[in-house]
Amino acid sequence: MLLAFKRWIKGYPSARWLELADDEVQFTPDLWNMERRQLQLLFVYDEMMKGHHEHDLIREHSVGVATAYTEERFILWKKNLGKLSYPIPLAKKYLSVPSAKIKGELYGVLPPQFKELDKHKLNGVHFIRVRVNVSVPYRRIVKTREQQGTVMLDEEVQRIRAWMYIGVPSFWDDQIDSGYLFSPVQSYSPNREWLDKYYYFSQKEYDVGK
Repeated sequence: MLLAFKRWIKGYPSARWLELADDEVQFTPDLWNMERRQLQLLFVYDEMMKGHHEHDLIREHSVGVATAYTEERFILWKKNLGKLSYPIPLAKKYLSVPSAKIKGELYGVLPPQFKELDKHKLNGVHFIRVRVNVSVPYRRIVKTREQQGTVMLDEEVQRIRAWMYIGVPSFWDDQIDSGYLFSPVQSYSPNREWLDKYYYFSQKEYDVGK
Protein backbone atom coordinates (compact mmCIF):
# COMPACT_ATOMS: atom_id res chain seq x y z
CA MET A 1 0.00 0.00 0.00
CA LEU A 2 2.79 2.44 0.92
CA LEU A 3 4.65 1.65 -2.32
CA ALA A 4 1.54 2.30 -4.40
CA PHE A 5 1.01 5.59 -2.59
CA LYS A 6 4.60 6.69 -3.30
CA ARG A 7 4.18 5.82 -6.99
CA TRP A 8 0.93 7.86 -7.07
CA ILE A 9 2.64 10.86 -5.49
CA LYS A 10 5.57 10.58 -7.88
CA GLY A 11 3.27 10.58 -10.92
CA TYR A 12 1.22 13.65 -9.94
CA PRO A 13 1.00 16.34 -10.87
CA SER A 14 2.07 15.25 -14.33
CA ALA A 15 3.45 17.62 -16.95
CA ARG A 16 0.14 17.34 -18.84
CA TRP A 17 -1.84 18.22 -15.71
CA LEU A 18 0.33 21.26 -15.10
CA GLU A 19 -0.05 22.33 -18.72
CA LEU A 20 -3.86 22.13 -18.52
CA ALA A 21 -3.89 23.97 -15.20
CA ASP A 22 -1.74 26.74 -16.68
CA ASP A 23 -4.05 27.02 -19.70
CA GLU A 24 -7.05 27.40 -17.40
CA VAL A 25 -5.65 30.52 -15.75
CA GLN A 26 -3.74 31.93 -18.72
CA PHE A 27 -6.16 34.84 -18.99
CA THR A 28 -7.32 34.75 -15.36
CA PRO A 29 -4.19 34.82 -13.19
CA ASP A 30 -6.19 36.31 -10.30
CA LEU A 31 -8.73 33.48 -10.19
CA TRP A 32 -7.58 32.44 -6.70
CA ASN A 33 -8.49 35.90 -5.43
CA MET A 34 -11.77 36.11 -7.37
CA GLU A 35 -12.98 32.88 -5.80
CA ARG A 36 -12.73 34.32 -2.31
CA ARG A 37 -16.21 35.78 -2.86
CA GLN A 38 -19.42 34.04 -3.77
CA LEU A 39 -20.17 36.54 -6.55
CA GLN A 40 -18.15 39.21 -8.35
CA LEU A 41 -19.85 42.30 -9.77
CA LEU A 42 -19.32 42.82 -13.50
CA PHE A 43 -20.36 45.84 -15.57
CA VAL A 44 -21.47 44.54 -19.00
CA TYR A 45 -21.83 47.00 -21.89
CA ASP A 46 -21.16 44.82 -24.94
CA GLU A 47 -22.21 41.72 -26.85
CA MET A 48 -22.81 39.93 -23.53
CA MET A 49 -25.77 42.14 -22.53
CA LYS A 50 -29.27 40.68 -22.39
CA GLY A 51 -30.65 40.11 -25.88
CA HIS A 52 -27.21 40.17 -27.52
CA HIS A 53 -25.51 37.26 -29.23
CA GLU A 54 -23.01 36.38 -26.45
CA HIS A 55 -25.37 36.72 -23.48
CA ASP A 56 -25.16 32.96 -22.87
CA LEU A 57 -21.65 33.51 -21.50
CA ILE A 58 -23.18 35.00 -18.34
CA ARG A 59 -26.91 34.11 -18.47
CA GLU A 60 -26.71 30.90 -16.43
CA HIS A 61 -23.74 31.97 -14.34
CA SER A 62 -24.94 35.27 -12.93
CA VAL A 63 -27.66 37.27 -11.26
CA GLY A 64 -28.87 40.43 -13.00
CA VAL A 65 -28.62 43.43 -10.68
CA ALA A 66 -29.47 46.72 -12.40
CA THR A 67 -28.86 49.21 -15.17
CA ALA A 68 -25.65 51.14 -14.52
CA TYR A 69 -23.43 53.87 -15.97
CA THR A 70 -19.68 54.30 -15.74
CA GLU A 71 -18.47 57.29 -13.76
CA GLU A 72 -15.33 57.48 -15.87
CA ARG A 73 -15.60 58.74 -19.42
CA PHE A 74 -14.48 56.70 -22.44
CA ILE A 75 -14.74 56.69 -26.19
CA LEU A 76 -16.76 53.61 -27.08
CA TRP A 77 -15.53 52.42 -30.45
CA LYS A 78 -17.16 49.63 -32.42
CA LYS A 79 -15.46 47.07 -34.65
CA ASN A 80 -17.85 46.85 -37.58
CA LEU A 81 -18.45 43.17 -38.30
CA GLY A 82 -22.19 43.21 -39.01
CA LYS A 83 -24.00 40.80 -36.67
CA LEU A 84 -20.69 40.05 -34.92
CA SER A 85 -19.82 43.70 -34.18
CA TYR A 86 -18.58 44.50 -30.69
CA PRO A 87 -17.63 47.64 -28.74
CA ILE A 88 -14.21 48.66 -27.39
CA PRO A 89 -13.97 51.31 -24.65
CA LEU A 90 -10.76 53.34 -24.67
CA ALA A 91 -9.78 56.12 -22.29
CA LYS A 92 -7.48 57.74 -24.84
CA LYS A 93 -8.63 61.13 -26.13
CA TYR A 94 -9.32 61.46 -29.85
CA LEU A 95 -9.70 65.03 -31.12
CA SER A 96 -12.65 64.28 -33.39
CA VAL A 97 -14.61 62.02 -31.00
CA PRO A 98 -15.88 63.15 -27.57
CA SER A 99 -15.60 60.93 -24.51
CA ALA A 100 -18.69 60.07 -22.48
CA LYS A 101 -20.00 57.68 -19.87
CA ILE A 102 -21.17 54.21 -20.88
CA LYS A 103 -24.55 52.67 -20.16
CA GLY A 104 -24.69 48.95 -19.43
CA GLU A 105 -25.91 46.22 -17.12
CA LEU A 106 -24.60 45.16 -13.71
CA TYR A 107 -24.37 41.44 -12.90
CA GLY A 108 -23.25 39.36 -9.97
CA VAL A 109 -21.17 36.63 -11.65
CA LEU A 110 -19.97 33.31 -10.23
CA PRO A 111 -16.15 33.59 -10.02
CA PRO A 112 -15.31 30.37 -11.94
CA GLN A 113 -17.10 31.78 -15.00
CA PHE A 114 -14.49 34.51 -15.28
CA LYS A 115 -12.20 31.90 -16.83
CA GLU A 116 -14.57 31.80 -19.83
CA LEU A 117 -15.22 35.54 -19.85
CA ASP A 118 -11.50 36.38 -19.68
CA LYS A 119 -10.80 33.93 -22.48
CA HIS A 120 -13.59 35.42 -24.61
CA LYS A 121 -12.22 38.95 -24.11
CA LEU A 122 -8.57 37.80 -24.27
CA ASN A 123 -7.90 39.50 -20.95
CA GLY A 124 -4.48 41.12 -20.91
CA VAL A 125 -4.18 41.05 -24.72
CA HIS A 126 -7.20 42.69 -26.40
CA PHE A 127 -8.93 43.85 -23.23
CA ILE A 128 -7.99 44.21 -19.60
CA ARG A 129 -10.35 43.57 -16.71
CA VAL A 130 -10.18 46.40 -14.17
CA ARG A 131 -12.28 47.69 -11.26
CA VAL A 132 -14.26 50.86 -11.99
CA ASN A 133 -16.92 52.96 -10.29
CA VAL A 134 -20.40 52.68 -11.75
CA SER A 135 -23.55 54.66 -10.90
CA VAL A 136 -26.73 52.70 -10.30
CA PRO A 137 -29.96 54.77 -10.37
CA TYR A 138 -32.93 53.68 -8.25
CA ARG A 139 -36.15 55.03 -6.77
CA ARG A 140 -37.38 54.35 -3.24
CA ILE A 141 -41.06 53.63 -2.71
CA VAL A 142 -42.61 54.77 0.58
CA LYS A 143 -45.95 53.60 1.92
CA THR A 144 -48.12 56.36 3.35
CA ARG A 145 -51.00 56.01 5.78
CA GLU A 146 -52.58 59.33 4.88
CA GLN A 147 -52.94 58.57 1.19
CA GLN A 148 -53.42 54.82 1.80
CA GLY A 149 -51.02 54.09 -0.98
CA THR A 150 -47.41 54.50 -2.04
CA VAL A 151 -45.24 57.41 -3.07
CA MET A 152 -42.27 57.05 -5.40
CA LEU A 153 -39.45 59.34 -4.32
CA ASP A 154 -37.07 61.19 -6.63
CA GLU A 155 -34.41 59.14 -8.35
CA GLU A 156 -31.28 58.51 -6.31
CA VAL A 157 -27.90 57.16 -7.33
CA GLN A 158 -25.63 54.64 -5.65
CA ARG A 159 -21.96 54.27 -6.50
CA ILE A 160 -20.67 50.68 -6.77
CA ARG A 161 -17.31 49.14 -7.63
CA ALA A 162 -17.42 46.52 -10.37
CA TRP A 163 -15.20 44.78 -12.90
CA MET A 164 -15.19 46.04 -16.47
CA TYR A 165 -13.33 45.04 -19.65
CA ILE A 166 -11.48 48.01 -21.17
CA GLY A 167 -9.57 47.99 -24.46
CA VAL A 168 -5.78 47.69 -24.33
CA PRO A 169 -4.55 50.88 -26.10
CA SER A 170 -1.36 49.32 -27.45
CA PHE A 171 -3.43 46.70 -29.26
CA TRP A 172 -6.24 48.91 -30.62
CA ASP A 173 -4.76 52.37 -31.27
CA ASP A 174 -3.06 51.66 -34.62
CA GLN A 175 -6.08 49.72 -35.88
CA ILE A 176 -8.52 52.50 -35.01
CA ASP A 177 -6.27 55.22 -36.41
CA SER A 178 -6.04 53.40 -39.72
CA GLY A 179 -9.50 52.56 -39.87
CA TYR A 180 -12.46 51.84 -41.95
CA LEU A 181 -13.55 48.91 -39.76
CA PHE A 182 -14.14 51.15 -36.72
CA SER A 183 -16.67 53.80 -35.81
CA PRO A 184 -17.95 55.34 -32.55
CA VAL A 185 -21.01 53.79 -30.94
CA GLN A 186 -24.03 56.12 -30.87
CA SER A 187 -24.22 58.47 -27.89
CA TYR A 188 -27.33 59.76 -26.15
CA SER A 189 -28.26 62.91 -24.20
CA PRO A 190 -30.38 62.01 -21.14
CA ASN A 191 -33.04 64.04 -19.35
CA ARG A 192 -31.53 63.42 -15.94
CA GLU A 193 -29.78 66.07 -13.90
CA TRP A 194 -27.18 63.69 -12.49
CA LEU A 195 -26.35 61.97 -15.79
CA ASP A 196 -24.17 63.30 -18.59
CA LYS A 197 -24.11 62.19 -22.20
CA TYR A 198 -23.46 58.45 -22.54
CA TYR A 199 -22.69 55.73 -25.10
CA TYR A 200 -24.96 52.70 -25.40
CA PHE A 201 -24.33 49.62 -27.53
CA SER A 202 -27.90 48.84 -28.61
CA GLN A 203 -29.14 46.12 -30.96
CA LYS A 204 -29.20 48.53 -33.88
CA GLU A 205 -25.40 48.85 -33.72
CA TYR A 206 -25.16 45.50 -35.54
CA ASP A 207 -26.80 47.07 -38.61
CA VAL A 208 -24.99 50.41 -38.56
CA GLY A 209 -21.61 50.91 -40.20
CA LYS A 210 -21.35 47.44 -41.71
